[in-house]
Formats: sequence, C-alpha cells, structure tokens
Amino acid sequence: MRRIVTFGNSGAGKRTLARRLFAAFSRKQLKLGAALSGPEFFEGVDTQAAYQARRASGAAPNEQIEQPVFDDMVGDVRALDVFELGCGDGRYGRSLLERGCHSYGGIDASSRMVAAAELELAGSTAVVTQGRLEELELPDSSHDLIVSRTTLHWLAEISPLFVKVRRALRPKGRFVFSVEHPVLTCCDAARVEGQGRRHWIVDDYFVSGPRVTEWFGARVQKYHRTIEQYFQELRASGFLVEDLREATPTAQQMGNPGELRRRQRVPVFLLIGASRAPLPKP
Repeated sequence: MRRIVTFGNSGAGKRTLARRLFAAFSRKQLKLGAALSGPEFFEGVDTQAAYQARRASGAAPNEQIEQPVFDDMVGDVRALDVFELGCGDGRYGRSLLERGCHSYGGIDASSRMVAAAELELAGSTAVVTQGRLEELELPDSSHDLIVSRTTLHWLAEISPLFVKVRRALRPKGRFVFSVEHPVLTCCDAARVEGQGRRHWIVDDYFVSGPRVTEWFGARVQKYHRTIEQYFQELRASGFLVEDLREATPTAQQMGNPGELRRRQRVPVFLLIGASRAPLPKP
C-alpha cells in the first residue's frame, strides 16, 4: 500500500509536520545489519516519507542554499533539451519546464521517487524512468544540458557515468551537478543523529571510498571523493570545468541569524559546472 503524505498550505504547517515525521522516525533508531544504498534508502516507506517531509518543509539546506546557486549556474534553459540524473520527486523537473526548457527527461533508481515524479509532472511532456545511473544509456548528442542534484555521492564509481554524460551532450553542451561537500563526507565522527551539527571533524580527507553514516535514522553508505578527484575525473572524461561553487549561505536565504551563523562555519554542498570539450585530435 502506498503512503500518501499531504501538507497544509502554510509554511509553518509544513515545518511542523516535517519536524514530527523526522522526530518520529528518528526515535525508531533502526538497527540494520548492513548500510543502505541510495536506492534502498529511497525505497523504504518510512525513510522516503521522512526525507520528503524534510524537503517539503522549506527548511532543508537543499532548497535554502543549494538550489538558488544551482539555478544560477544552470542559467537560461529556454529551448534546451534537459536530462536529470537522480530526478527524485520531479519538482526540479517541473521548475525547468516552467522556465521554458524544450524537453525534460529524468531517471531515478527509486520506484517511489519515480511514482512521485510522474504525479508531479502529470500533464507535461516530461518523461521519467526508473533505473540505476550505473546502467544509464542515452543517445549520443541528444541533450544540451544534463543536471544532477545531490546524487553522485551515492555512486561507487563516477568516471563511467561522466563518459556517458559527455557522449550524450551536444557540442558545447553543459553538465551541472551538486554533491555533499567533501568536507562533510570525509568523516562523520561528530554527527549526532536528529540534531543539527555544532562541530565538524575533517579526517581521512584524502582517503576516498565508502563512508557509512546515520541519515534520517538509517545507516546508509555514501562515497567520499576530494574536490580534486571530481575535477580530475571530469577532465579525464572530456569536460572543461567552467564553474565551481560552495553555496555560500546568505542572510536572505537563511532568515534565522543563528542558523545562518551555523551554516557559515563549513560548506554543505559542492557544485560544479562543466562543458563538453572537443576530443583531442589523434
């Protein structure tokens, strides 16, 4: 049975419901033998509901500080054919269509997210499919812009995906993506589940690979890479890196001075913009 979560129209109502869902789920303190992958996390009824409630509340840093910078990097999408890696519930796809993109397609590994995206994008020309990014297949030179928001840190390998993305882009096509900042993914020793972080430990930064962390009450496995690795993997895959941001928080975005000060202490997101570079002549 599919669980449908509805929210009131007021921002306060959304935030209250989000806090209740998050707190209720955190209290369960799931004891899992193995950490969940991204698709496994988002397939869970409770984990997906808690995550969606947090995102819908308007209090998540994704909406407050990441999306405004991401939108600025993406720029004018009018008449562009756009594809999203990890399309989630389709809300960003809806935003791109409202901004005038010619076509929108997306892929997500979670059937629950795809179902939510189909509802969000109903009545539009958008096409979303369920599938793992490791198995992505797009026609050559089929898109002007490929985007991905906070998804790639779930992947064990990114180089094969970068090669496929470049192949799917048209000449001068662009690839814009965000990930959890490597300062956060490197070490989780200071995290207290259910509480906002007050301290951060940077350790094992240059040791790339899997990291197990507590996230929305579940044990999940993400993958840490340095900023240098993201940059070099893009170059090796035939991209020209054109932009790099860290989503610097502003008073206008945060509203609450205490939360602004907390967010100013460490970066939460890394955002990179790259374009398809011509392959070197043999």
